[in-house]
Amino acid sequence: MESTIPTQFWGLYAAGELKRVLQFCELGKALELLASSAEDQESSIPDCPACEVWGMGFGAVQQFIENFPDPLPSDFTDAIQRLCELGGGLSEGALRCWDRSIFSSPEWAPIRVEANKALAMLGWGSLMIHADELLKECRGVI
Repeated sequence: MESTIPTQFWGLYAAGELKRVLQFCELGKALELLASSAEDQESSIPDCPACEVWGMGFGAVQQFIENFPDPLPSDFTDAIQRLCELGGGLSEGALRCWDRSIFSSPEWAPIRVEANKALAMLGWGSLMIHADELLKECRGVI
């Protein structure tokens, strides 16, 4: 039987695999950003929205895909891969530098849907309450 991602997450934490725990937490934060409403994205990103969402969102998801060594459920890996493909397919208008209104583009709707699906599969609802503390702990050790 395939273990759930939260079970895998806590197993890594118990085994002291803090680099992998950090990767999960960073992925969850990135997915959270990509899943947020246009209004939340507009207000929470301090600098250039396009650059920040590309680096903190899509870049972090891509880094996870490329660097996480353990097998994960295929529906989850497919979802985060689709998310990166959707990001790569955004038009220039939907990624215009310094334009806070980019998140209101209809092109962002499927990204939010896919990011929310990935968050659900990640079990982020149960993990996010620990994420900030774990990020601090992991970064302090690694």
